[in-house]
Amino acid sequence: MIYLKNIQIETIEDIRKALQTAIELEHSTIPPYLTAMFTLFETGNNEISKLIGSVVVEEMLHLSIACNLMNAIGGKPVLNQPGFIPTYPGPLPGGVDSGLIVPIAKFTKDLMKDVFMAIEEPEDPIKIKSFMMMKGAEDKLTIGMFYDKIAK
Repeated sequence: MIYLKNIQIETIEDIRKALQTAIELEHSTIPPYLTAMFTLFETGNNEISKLIGSVVVEEMLHLSIACNLMNAIGGKPVLNQPGFIPTYPGPLPGGVDSGLIVPIAKFTKDLMKDVFMAIEEPEDPIKIKSFMMMKGAEDKLTIGMFYDKIAK
């Protein structure tokens, strides 16, 4: 499970900062997925390629929703600054606290298991409840919890 640093959202500016983080987070997942997908074209693994492609489309949708929300509250999504481009291999933006290092790499079963499945792992309420009781948990959020906080 990937956890982001817990943030305070109390003002419109806090929401704008959180949305910019969401924009950067969603964007940072697209290049690794696309790279893995493109390396499958010559292997004949069309079904896997299509599945990864569908994830790319979802990440692009999440990115566009975050940008639209930013525009709706009078902010301006930042997509064209040097700091916006992620460094690979490297951690995901947003203070992700998982030890996950995301590479740009050809598709392998290990990449799928160790990276993509970590990024896409859904919240498990039982795990979250036990996680939230751990020391230091108040400083961390799951990606889903992060978006719930923006929504409030």
